[in-house]
Amino acid sequence: MAADADGRVSIKAKDGSSKFLKFSNRVLMDLEKQQGINFLGLITDQRKLQDNLSITIVNALVWAGLRGAGNKHVTLDQVVDHFVDIGRLDEYLTAIFDGIAAVLGGAKKEETTEDPLPDTGEQPPV
Repeated sequence: MAADADGRVSIKAKDGSSKFLKFSNRVLMDLEKQQGINFLGLITDQRKLQDNLSITIVNALVWAGLRGAGNKHVTLDQVVDHFVDIGRLDEYLTAIFDGIAAVLGGAKKEETTEDPLPDTGEQPPV
């Protein structure tokens, strides 16, 4: 399940509806604060990630992804009670890792030929 051009991935909630997850610097930072973990340290070391993966981390990642996709007021309790279907953990992990790869530049997105920096009209020093 690859991320779309906006870096979003889709998961199925408990009620069968599709929900988007999107990861960004902000939501990953919020996740680190909320969970007290060094998330970047986990994802850069696959073994460490596997050793530290828990249902709490999966729920927290879904929470962060929902917030990144625009559900700014969703709480972790709501995620646990209404969104995460424990029978779909493998699907969630695939979506989560694809979404995180998209934000870290590891996934293909639509190509663009435009310079992402704004043109200030200034010439660089020679």
